[in-house]
Amino acid sequence: MATQEGFLYEINAWNSLKKPIIHKNVSVPPEPAGASSDRPDITIKVGNKTAGVELKNKPTAAGSLVLQFYNGKWHFGPTEGNPEKKFLEALGTKANVLKILNYNWKTPILQYDSGKKIYPGFKSITKAYKTDLANFAKFPMNVRYIDVPTKVISDYYNKKNTYYLNVGNRGFFLFGQTDPLGLNLKLAKERLPAIPNFASPNSATTKIRIRVQDKSRQGRDDYQITFSLEFGMTTKQKSPYNIAPIKAGSKSTIDVNALKADSIMRVL
Repeated sequence: MATQEGFLYEINAWNSLKKPIIHKNVSVPPEPAGASSDRPDITIKVGNKTAGVELKNKPTAAGSLVLQFYNGKWHFGPTEGNPEKKFLEALGTKANVLKILNYNWKTPILQYDSGKKIYPGFKSITKAYKTDLANFAKFPMNVRYIDVPTKVISDYYNKKNTYYLNVGNRGFFLFGQTDPLGLNLKLAKERLPAIPNFASPNSATTKIRIRVQDKSRQGRDDYQITFSLEFGMTTKQKSPYNIAPIKAGSKSTIDVNALKADSIMRVL
């Protein structure tokens, strides 16, 4: 349900921001980005400059990469030349993901042979999944969750020209120090507060999460083992601006009146 609400939030934000009544400088792709990892959810244009904005209804996962076990060892799954997946592979290498798994999880049920999934000793994928899930749950937290610097999230999104973040229940943030649209300069001229940096000290937490992920669809049993980049935000971390505020009592509905009244619209 959380994933569905996140996608609905993106669709609702997309539908709200594409209306001329909101602001002409906020543009959106022909359709919501959805599961696509190679482009921003929305694009903001100020003058001749454009930059992407990532939309989240709440702090959650950024990107993920499959992990595969074959030839007796753990490996990163195919990156297929995708810049975001290559970034995650490099991050996983730096964080010793494979070393941690090779030391702690010697033989998972789910393995790979010539790129295809196999389940040695198991005829039922469901039973294989439950066994891997139960075995993985026994590992200590520092195997399942690996701390990484919060700046990593900003670096990940900057790779795809995304320099801003809007979290429905927290507001509008910079992804790092870069403000390519010069919004903070414009806000300063209006004597308004600056857009806060998502990665400011002691404001957010970022972890690599390793998990056994159910991928069953329409009666077809399936699962995979992945690592994802996830972030959380402290209770005090809130921006004075919000370009896709969530209506009270909802997890995905946009408060259009609050959006129109938001002072960030003065500089867009």
